[in-house]
Amino acid sequence: MIKIRLARTDKLQALSELCLRSKAVWGYDRNFLTACKDELLLQAEDLKFSQIVIAELSAEIAGIAQVKIESLEAHLLKMFVEPTCLKNGIGSWELLS
Repeated sequence: MIKIRLARTDKLQALSELCLRSKAVWGYDRNFLTACKDELLLQAEDLKFSQIVIAELSAEIAGIAQVKIESLEAHLLKMFVEPTCLKNGIGSWELLS
């Protein structure tokens, strides 16, 4: 069963590492991944202006989404799935239904 919960500051390092692992799965070279690193890191400041949620599967982090809400609009800033959990529905819209 997949559980969704809000991220805490103490999980941001692990979530940042998940983002980097997930990005790497798609075959990008080392130079590109190095260039993306700062953009993929989650900081405590991010919790002040956005919602970061964790998807857990069997009590393990399986995915992350970062959403910023402005007025009546929601902007998806990040959405990454743990590579070992790909193709399990973690990133699907149905999960939220």
